[in-house]
Amino acid sequence: MIRTRVLLSALLAAAPTAALAGPRAAAAAKPEAAAETLLRATLAPPRRAWDGELVVENRAGGVVERRTVKALFSPPDLRRREALYPDGRVRLLIVSDGRVEWVYDAARGLALKGEPADPDVKLLDPDEELELLLRSHELREGDGERVAGREARVLELFRRADGKLSLRLWVDAREGLVLKREAYGADGEPPLVSEFRAVVFSSAIAPAAFSFVPPRGVRARERRWRGDFLDLEEAEAQAGMPLMLPRRLPEGFVLESVNVLPYKGASILHARFTDGVGLLSLFQYPRTARLRLGWGKLGRPKSVRVGVSPGRMAATGDGKILDWKGARFRFVLIGPGSAEALRRVAESIEEVP
Repeated sequence: MIRTRVLLSALLAAAPTAALAGPRAAAAAKPEAAAETLLRATLAPPRRAWDGELVVENRAGGVVERRTVKALFSPPDLRRREALYPDGRVRLLIVSDGRVEWVYDAARGLALKGEPADPDVKLLDPDEELELLLRSHELREGDGERVAGREARVLELFRRADGKLSLRLWVDAREGLVLKREAYGADGEPPLVSEFRAVVFSSAIAPAAFSFVPPRGVRARERRWRGDFLDLEEAEAQAGMPLMLPRRLPEGFVLESVNVLPYKGASILHARFTDGVGLLSLFQYPRTARLRLGWGKLGRPKSVRVGVSPGRMAATGDGKILDWKGARFRFVLIGPGSAEALRRVAESIEEVP
């Protein structure tokens, strides 16, 4: 799913330029304006309920990983997603009725109950986020295709910094739902692809499909935190430590949101940066804490240095992951782009007293 929205103000700001430049420039501006209209359609709240099955494929690091996901949506905010094992068993379930969210991890036999995050309290409001996308990307509309048996229009986003393709979307021509998504890193890695294999639209889905009762023998716990985003001062106060922000970010990226996660008695500060499409996540926590990053599933990590500190780097479904121990805190950085670009961001974090 693409998370950004399109700014009407950006369209209005572009209109005088096209009008003053003459008919040729005005004609050239029309394709991008049409692409903006298409992007806006994908981000409007869906008008109808849908029931679909997707395949998510990641080829990072030369390893192909495929996951099947079943998904349900019913307006305005009933959601259900099930990641499946190859034999069809549920691997991970996330279900929300807009007030209560359950996360069921079948492998761990654990179900967590909490409140869904409120996106309205992010540091960037929707208009700012959309303006950021349009500053950092050029939009183009490609030839139409069929996906999951439905007519789709193709929308492409190119980074203005280097002209490279960042994101390609296949958008349902009637419903505005993104039927297929290809996200490209800046370093030429194969794209992360999610694609509907089947989808059915209807007027409504029974509310019972969005309820959840933990299976017998599964540990059920109240989640100790809300997923809400916080302002910077709130987050630092809640975590009991200052957030060490990088002084250098990839072209077009800005701070989007901050939240705090508890982990085995410690607090983890999580800062997210975006250019409107890509995401860069920074996790900061005390040196005495230990996080399970699942290095075994990522293959053998590469040893790197972040300044004078030793670190590890590997490829993930979200790009590269880098962890290192600083003078006061431990850090994990996950994001797109090359290994060298990620290391430069890490080295720009100055641990002030």
